[in-house]
Amino acid sequence: RAADDHRPTRQLRTPQHLDRCDELVEVEVQDPARRRHPSSVPAGTDWVLPAMDEQGVRCRYWRLTCCPMADPTTPVPVTDRPLFPQGYGVPTTTRGLLAWTDVEPRLVAALHYWLATVRPDGTPHVVPRWGVWLDGRFWYDGAPTTRHARNLAANPACSLNLENGAEAVIVEGTSTPTRADADRLGNRLAEAFGKYHELGYSPGADSWSGEDGGGLCVLTPRRALAWFSFPTDCTRFRFEP
Repeated sequence: RAADDHRPTRQLRTPQHLDRCDELVEVEVQDPARRRHPSSVPAGTDWVLPAMDEQGVRCRYWRLTCCPMADPTTPVPVTDRPLFPQGYGVPTTTRGLLAWTDVEPRLVAALHYWLATVRPDGTPHVVPRWGVWLDGRFWYDGAPTTRHARNLAANPACSLNLENGAEAVIVEGTSTPTRADADRLGNRLAEAFGKYHELGYSPGADSWSGEDGGGLCVLTPRRALAWFSFPTDCTRFRFEP
């Protein structure tokens, strides 16, 4: 496709979108246009199709046997340029756009996040949060009586931001209370929260399994904005429902 094509680009899923995967296998398909699982894939196995070769006759699948709870429905965003006023220098072509695989690892690795919410009177509120990015969503916990939690109870719209303003990652979406069974999502969340062990926070897999969810909330993204070398790579990501 031409570099100056203005149409959004849809990225294919790759292992970076998953918590983990254990095996890459290649299987033949008869129909080059086929996007379903080929007959050689065992029934009941979770697979992700990231790419086909140039001839379209060979598919590459990652088998998710070691992490059966990896979410195969994790959204993959459509990318395009954000709208900036004239004078900011943001390119009008798709050349230099970031890929979501460039951005998501930073959300996974971050220790400190800024969460912006809106008070019932319409004034803004911002608070630093600990949390984990898993399966394309941001998971965090805390008392439901905190100011930001009460804001979100009235208006779930929010913004999640990383600390670096020169290499910015901004995620907009909605945050809602949830819970996590200890032997399923809870176990994976506890493992992801391991990055805070040296800071004195070590939740267990059953921390969010009660009826109240242990204060667990999940932010589901609607759009994101990122740049690492403004304005040349300024990129908007839109998550389709």
